[in-house]
Amino acid sequence: DESPEAQAEFDKWDKIVSEHPEHIAQLAEEEAAFESKQNPINRAAHKLTCGFVPADIKKCSKADLVDRGLTQDLTKRLFERKSLWLVRMEANVIAKIHIADLRS
Repeated sequence: DESPEAQAEFDKWDKIVSEHPEHIAQLAEEEAAFESKQNPINRAAHKLTCGFVPADIKKCSKADLVDRGLTQDLTKRLFERKSLWLVRMEANVIAKIHIADLRS
Protein backbone atom coordinates (compact mmCIF):
# COMPACT_ATOMS: atom_id res chain seq x y z
CA ASP A 1 0.00 0.00 0.00
CA GLU A 2 1.14 3.47 -0.84
CA SER A 3 0.45 6.21 1.60
CA PRO A 4 -0.70 9.57 0.27
CA GLU A 5 2.46 11.09 1.73
CA ALA A 6 4.70 8.65 -0.14
CA GLN A 7 2.86 9.31 -3.39
CA ALA A 8 3.18 13.06 -2.87
CA GLU A 9 6.92 12.68 -2.22
CA PHE A 10 7.31 10.54 -5.35
CA ASP A 11 5.35 13.04 -7.45
CA LYS A 12 7.49 15.91 -6.13
CA TRP A 13 10.76 14.19 -7.10
CA ASP A 14 9.37 12.96 -10.41
CA LYS A 15 8.49 16.55 -11.31
CA ILE A 16 11.93 17.80 -10.27
CA VAL A 17 13.70 15.17 -12.38
CA SER A 18 11.41 15.49 -15.41
CA GLU A 19 11.79 19.29 -15.47
CA HIS A 20 15.57 19.28 -14.99
CA PRO A 21 17.35 20.86 -17.98
CA GLU A 22 19.84 17.99 -18.28
CA HIS A 23 17.01 15.46 -18.37
CA ILE A 24 15.16 17.50 -20.99
CA ALA A 25 18.35 17.75 -23.08
CA GLN A 26 18.95 14.00 -22.77
CA LEU A 27 15.42 13.24 -23.95
CA ALA A 28 15.83 15.61 -26.90
CA GLU A 29 19.13 13.96 -27.80
CA GLU A 30 17.57 10.48 -27.63
CA GLU A 31 14.67 11.59 -29.81
CA ALA A 32 17.03 13.12 -32.38
CA ALA A 33 19.10 9.92 -32.49
CA PHE A 34 15.96 7.83 -32.94
CA GLU A 35 14.72 10.08 -35.75
CA SER A 36 18.12 10.01 -37.43
CA LYS A 37 18.21 6.22 -37.32
CA GLN A 38 14.60 5.71 -38.42
CA ASN A 39 14.43 8.34 -41.16
CA PRO A 40 16.20 6.35 -43.91
CA ILE A 41 14.28 3.20 -43.00
CA ASN A 42 10.97 5.05 -43.08
CA ARG A 43 11.79 6.76 -46.38
CA ALA A 44 12.67 3.41 -47.97
CA ALA A 45 9.44 1.84 -46.72
CA HIS A 46 7.44 4.82 -47.99
CA LYS A 47 9.07 4.61 -51.42
CA LEU A 48 8.43 0.86 -51.61
CA THR A 49 4.79 1.24 -50.59
CA CYS A 50 4.24 4.07 -53.09
CA GLY A 51 5.49 1.65 -55.72
CA PHE A 52 2.43 -0.53 -55.39
CA VAL A 53 -0.23 1.90 -54.17
CA PRO A 54 -1.40 3.90 -57.19
CA ALA A 55 -1.51 7.68 -56.78
CA ASP A 56 -5.21 7.63 -57.67
CA ILE A 57 -6.11 4.71 -55.38
CA LYS A 58 -9.17 6.52 -54.01
CA LYS A 59 -10.69 6.61 -57.50
CA CYS A 60 -9.89 3.00 -58.41
CA SER A 61 -12.06 -0.07 -58.25
CA LYS A 62 -10.64 -3.52 -57.67
CA ALA A 63 -11.14 -4.25 -61.37
CA ASP A 64 -9.17 -1.11 -62.29
CA LEU A 65 -6.22 -2.28 -60.23
CA VAL A 66 -6.26 -5.77 -61.70
CA ASP A 67 -6.49 -4.27 -65.19
CA ARG A 68 -3.36 -2.25 -64.38
CA GLY A 69 -1.47 -5.40 -63.55
CA LEU A 70 -1.79 -5.67 -59.78
CA THR A 71 -2.34 -9.19 -58.51
CA GLN A 72 -5.65 -10.27 -57.04
CA ASP A 73 -3.96 -10.75 -53.66
CA LEU A 74 -2.43 -7.26 -53.65
CA THR A 75 -5.67 -5.70 -54.83
CA LYS A 76 -7.57 -7.49 -52.07
CA ARG A 77 -5.04 -6.34 -49.48
CA LEU A 78 -5.20 -2.72 -50.64
CA PHE A 79 -8.95 -2.70 -50.12
CA GLU A 80 -8.81 -4.60 -46.83
CA ARG A 81 -6.03 -2.39 -45.43
CA LYS A 82 -6.96 1.11 -46.42
CA SER A 83 -4.28 2.37 -44.07
CA LEU A 84 -1.90 1.62 -46.96
CA TRP A 85 -3.61 4.44 -48.85
CA LEU A 86 -2.11 6.94 -46.40
CA VAL A 87 1.15 6.99 -48.39
CA ARG A 88 -0.77 8.69 -51.21
CA MET A 89 -2.53 11.31 -49.06
CA GLU A 90 -1.55 14.77 -47.93
CA ALA A 91 -0.90 15.32 -44.21
CA ASN A 92 -3.84 17.72 -43.85
CA VAL A 93 -6.19 15.08 -45.27
CA ILE A 94 -4.75 12.36 -43.04
CA ALA A 95 -5.28 14.57 -39.99
CA LYS A 96 -9.03 14.57 -40.63
CA ILE A 97 -9.42 10.80 -41.02
CA HIS A 98 -11.08 8.78 -38.29
CA ILE A 99 -9.65 5.32 -37.56
CA ALA A 100 -13.00 3.75 -38.45
CA ASP A 101 -12.62 5.06 -42.02
CA LEU A 102 -9.47 2.98 -42.41
CA ARG A 103 -11.19 -0.20 -41.32
CA SER A 104 -13.96 -0.18 -43.89
